[in-house]
Amino acid sequence: MEKVQVYARKSSNMYGLTDKQLEEAFTLYDLLVKSKITSKIQEEYPMLDFDEDDSLLELIHRVIDLATVEGADMVSDHRVINNYREYLKEQGQTTYSVTDHEFVEGKGECGALFPDGKFVKCGNAEHYIIMENVDFEIQKKCVYFSSLHDGKDGVVTFSPFGDKLLTDDQSKWISTNIIYMDSNQISMLEGYLS
Repeated sequence: MEKVQVYARKSSNMYGLTDKQLEEAFTLYDLLVKSKITSKIQEEYPMLDFDEDDSLLELIHRVIDLATVEGADMVSDHRVINNYREYLKEQGQTTYSVTDHEFVEGKGECGALFPDGKFVKCGNAEHYIIMENVDFEIQKKCVYFSSLHDGKDGVVTFSPFGDKLLTDDQSKWISTNIIYMDSNQISMLEGYLS
């Protein structure tokens, strides 16, 4: 079985550990991760017999090693994620799509309400997609609606960087479309509605 190589670097040691203790900690954690993932694979694919086929277990451990290195690269420089997305856009490849939905009375709304009163729909947790090319100053003034369209668990949030005030156009849109919000969204906006 191949070990993951740990590269020493000159800096203060994490948690005051010596280089040897740090290497031991990484090795032990690597074994724990491999054990957990292997157990999950065995549960999901009981027809695989790792005891009978050592090469299969070695392959899975190698894949885990490669994924660990890729994951560490992403954590240490998360720009690689955006760089790849930008590369795909330059190549004309679609990288994502926004979920569309119809408003249903009392079920909840999901999207962003812009300062000018325009509402852009999206799926739950897709707000980043519709905000990708929106100026940050505008993003700060938007009101964000999230909902699973279950009629009860939606939320309304403001940007943590904004002043958390509604424009007249936003207030009008909310008043007109409040019938589509779920009970939790309505209660969250009570202090803003006159």
